[in-house]
Amino acid sequence: MITVSWPSITSIILLVLVIYMIYAEHQAIAKLRIALKQRDALLAALRQWMPELRAHTRASHLTDGFRPRRNRYDDDLGQAVQAIQQATDTKGNP
Repeated sequence: MITVSWPSITSIILLVLVIYMIYAEHQAIAKLRIALKQRDALLAALRQWMPELRAHTRASHLTDGFRPRRNRYDDDLGQAVQAIQQATDTKGNP
């Protein structure tokens, strides 16, 4: 007669935990891929918008007269340039 030994409850719990950890890891990787695609799309849109932002910033100084001053558009341009540089530095070559 062949006897079959059933796995202990501890080994069943460990198996379930391992399967859940693999599932959770795959879910995390999928969410990370989605976030990276969204980041790439936002970065591409920002790069595409840069010429208009630069032109608008330059045009905003036309009414400044002989003493151009920094305005909020200069700050917006600086933040956009900084965001592109940071994304490029952390990502490598987008």
